[in-house]
Amino acid sequence: MELLVSVLAYQKARDEGRKDPVEQDIEWAELNLSYFESHKCEFGLCSNNENKSTLID
Repeated sequence: MELLVSVLAYQKARDEGRKDPVEQDIEWAELNLSYFESHKCEFGLCSNNENKSTLID
């Protein structure tokens, strides 16, 4: 999950014209991934045998 946070933070920084992410980009990425993980079943991304409260590490 740390890799996903890094990728999202770098992408956000690049989208905003910066070479490297700042702390706010990392916090933004963590928040968005956390939201996604907690709502992924609502988006139809859970397998049938997966518990809806299970988070990916």
